[in-house]
Amino acid sequence: MKKFIILILLGVITIPFMLPQVHASRFDDVFEVTPSNIIPDAYKDILDQWKTDGYRDDIEFNAWIDPSSFTFATSEGAMFQDSSYIEYLNNHELPLPTTNLVFEFDDTVDELQSVIGTIEVDQAGLYKIGFDYASVTQTIGNIEIEIKINGETPYYEASQVVIPNLFTTPNTFSKDRYGNDIMPMANTLNVWQQTFIRDASRLYEQAILFKLDQGVNTIEIVRRSGYFKLGQIYVQNLETYMPYLAYLDQHPNATYLNDTRYSFEAETIAYKNDVSIRYSTDRNPTNTPFGLIEARLNVVDGGTVRKPGQAIFYELDIPVTGFYQITLKSLAAKEHTTVFRTLTINGDIPFKEAERIAFPSHRWSNFTLSLNKEPLWFYFEA
Repeated sequence: MKKFIILILLGVITIPFMLPQVHASRFDDVFEVTPSNIIPDAYKDILDQWKTDGYRDDIEFNAWIDPSSFTFATSEGAMFQDSSYIEYLNNHELPLPTTNLVFEFDDTVDELQSVIGTIEVDQAGLYKIGFDYASVTQTIGNIEIEIKINGETPYYEASQVVIPNLFTTPNTFSKDRYGNDIMPMANTLNVWQQTFIRDASRLYEQAILFKLDQGVNTIEIVRRSGYFKLGQIYVQNLETYMPYLAYLDQHPNATYLNDTRYSFEAETIAYKNDVSIRYSTDRNPTNTPFGLIEARLNVVDGGTVRKPGQAIFYELDIPVTGFYQITLKSLAAKEHTTVFRTLTINGDIPFKEAERIAFPSHRWSNFTLSLNKEPLWFYFEA
């Protein structure tokens, strides 16, 4: 049986705000403080200018920077052999480096550190940047970095990049003196994973883009907080996901399994990217496990999954290849409101519509992921 990892990326929340007019009194000239001059060079404005200047994001390109070619000062970190990285690359069918060396930031240094990679592109354009990393941070805080291209930070969002840690939480619970389940402590999960640079507020559904010039470019990763190992750096054009119907057509002979069912409890999360995501007790008798008197942890607490970019991951073994529907026992309590979630399978968005799956308000029910009120089908291999 083949193991699949399903991610549910939890909501993007946009909070409008107002800044009052502020005047400075210690200078002769009065000036007005506005969002544009508090946060200069916002990504949206820079991206619009790049596109006005004719730079494209659809130039086909897929290259990577081998860790053995990184440049850095000795005070920044060092190269180490890591066989687990090669195993990770093989398992995910990613390109292999020339050696099994990876870079690791020096965790005895509590200052900004940086490492630089060099990439050559055939045509100037807009590209997304990602990398393989394994957190070695033992705190609950996220990793924070800055990205510089050819020595400069191109826009504000590139200076405030958040790279999440992963956490595991035991799925068996201790009891208090009254027999109630106790929420267990989370543990850091330091494993290799791949990320592409996103804006911290998750206002953009895909990775944010960087302008690279024709010829040789430098990509500098500046560590601001948290420590991690760094593998290959990837440079690619913006990905266009196939539409749902084209996704179905990829497997014309696959069986649509209407009569096969596999289920697991919501609180059996494999891992999560935010330590604050918690389980809680719901007294609806249709939710299991149910306790008439004792409190049973039987749901993921929706009140703890309100921040942009939060995600939970489930692992499952599929014994029969084919198309399956995905149904969640869920509650969307706020009336007349629709929220959207992103779903990935083994790290990939299977089709365009999976970027924004709608969850309209509903009471506790078995909610099947749908598009225009028609259930969506997802392909899994045994």
